[in-house]
Amino acid sequence: MTYIKDFDQLGRSDVDEAGGKGANLGELARAGFPVPQGFVLTTPAYQDFVNATGIAGRILELAALPAAASNDDYEAAARQIRSLFTESTMPDEIGVEISAAYGRLSHQTAALGEEDGAESSGDYAARVAVRSSATAEDLASASFAGQQDTYLNVSGPEAVAAAVIDCWASLWNARAMAYRSGKGFDSATLSLAVVIQEMVDAGAAGVLFTANPATGRRDQVVISAAWGLGESVVSGAVTTDDVIVDAATGRVGQRRTADKDVMTVYDGTGTREQPVPEDKRRAPVLDDDAAAALARQGTAIAQHFGEPQDIEWAQAAGDFFILQARPITALPEPSADAPTEWPLPYPNGMYFRASIVEQLPDPLSPLFADLIDGSVTRSLNALLAEAVGNSNVVRPGDVSLPTVNGYAYYYYSNAGMRRVMGKSLTAMRALAQGKAHMGIKGWRDHSHPKYRGLVKYWAPNRRRTVLLPNCWRAFPRCWTRARRITPLCSPSSPSPQPAKSCSGATTTSSSGGPATRPRRSSCSVTTANPSARRNPCMTWRCGPAKGRSLPRPSRRDQRPALPKLSAAARLRRVWTRAGTGLRAWIRTSGTSGVPASSSTWPGTGMPSTTWTSSTLCRPMTPLPCSRP
Repeated sequence: MTYIKDFDQLGRSDVDEAGGKGANLGELARAGFPVPQGFVLTTPAYQDFVNATGIAGRILELAALPAAASNDDYEAAARQIRSLFTESTMPDEIGVEISAAYGRLSHQTAALGEEDGAESSGDYAARVAVRSSATAEDLASASFAGQQDTYLNVSGPEAVAAAVIDCWASLWNARAMAYRSGKGFDSATLSLAVVIQEMVDAGAAGVLFTANPATGRRDQVVISAAWGLGESVVSGAVTTDDVIVDAATGRVGQRRTADKDVMTVYDGTGTREQPVPEDKRRAPVLDDDAAAALARQGTAIAQHFGEPQDIEWAQAAGDFFILQARPITALPEPSADAPTEWPLPYPNGMYFRASIVEQLPDPLSPLFADLIDGSVTRSLNALLAEAVGNSNVVRPGDVSLPTVNGYAYYYYSNAGMRRVMGKSLTAMRALAQGKAHMGIKGWRDHSHPKYRGLVKYWAPNRRRTVLLPNCWRAFPRCWTRARRITPLCSPSSPSPQPAKSCSGATTTSSSGGPATRPRRSSCSVTTANPSARRNPCMTWRCGPAKGRSLPRPSRRDQRPALPKLSAAARLRRVWTRAGTGLRAWIRTSGTSGVPASSSTWPGTGMPSTTWTSSTLCRPMTPLPCSRP
């Protein structure tokens, strides 16, 4: 039986025989892409090995772990399975074919003159990469990337055969078994081919995505590059240069050159990491022309396969080689097309991407944009007013933080900028003298303590506390909706004592005419807060409305009368609806309670009346009647 197939004998449909990696490399080689020479030891070799050595049944027994198995369970099973492989001997039939195919590859390499110092093809042993290629690998639905083993810079037929057995054993490592279990793959149907491929003496290597994996944009090619062999990139040992290239034009749109401190190089019969020479650490691995050429290769491969590809590449002597290509899994749907127009929200002004905006490089969500615009605008207005000593210098609308196509910008109106620049010398003197809480002294003595106090105040142990005025702002929404159905009473002037009772009130019926409600028993609120006498929220007094009519309800609020309900029943319904709405708001805002105390914001001296976790108003508890 023939276990060996050259790359040009394989295609993308041969996954069952050559595994995902081997099938894709064969497809690339047949299509004429620059793939280093090599061959594939097909999956029947694996099946014959485990059957001939008698370990097939024991492997499946050890791999049959329950769904709730832990990582330690997978690690223990993987160690036992690996020992089964390493203690077995390669059958002669398979070993002979591996040796013969490796000899042919060495002969071809020497004949092409790709290695220096080889006097003849007979005494040369090619340096190869021995790479796992599972049948459940490099698929559109599951990549299994990096889960099976690869051995680099292997030389000699015996070493190649040993590396093949190690690759077979890696089909059953802990990470691969756990991943297959999560994806629902049947271990009994799995097999593994092995790719034996000529090593490229790479000066640079990396990965290439023919679609942007972050945004899903299919018109962008993303390249990651590092010095030396690609092992440092795949393993994450080095921070790579990142280049984004326009797929249609080849123009480099974005570039980030990293400080690359290590690189992977050959070392005898293996590899090692060594420091990158100082002159290369911060130098770009690929210039614009090289990045464009590599992007064209990637785009052509994606077009050939008909879907975006994740490609491993290497560069040797100025030429690019394709080491692997697989579909990109979990690629997001492409975001909206890049905007071609940038309409300005405010005319007659200047826009800047600086300061705080530099920490916001990506588009903002609408909610965050609204929040930060108001807070930054208020902070800048207060800071500039303090710095120049004139509150009229910065006027409403002079400074803001709007978004243009979702991106944040500082905005200064022309008139506001002129006024601020006219006071720039005053501001510089204030900064130098530490006035307006600026400079190092202002930060140390005022701003930093205030900042720490606010952080401490809003720490998790205070997460159920909210300012009373903020709580009050949401109450009218519940109250007004109930009042439109059955108005109850009106406020009197504030009083230092809590309200005691509510008398009968004249109200309007659903048709707009007067209607009289019976007296209700009480409308009580209690507070021990002395500041309540100045706070209308806590000093309502319910009394007769003295014939005051409320506005006629809108059409959507006109509802048919309920003649079968008594006045008391309708009153209870109103209170229940109001109480239910208020409780729902309290739950969503994360607070409930009654006013507890009047204090100050830590480090600010600002008065703060707080609500604490206690009993505010149960559904049937009478509430204050209306906002004064």
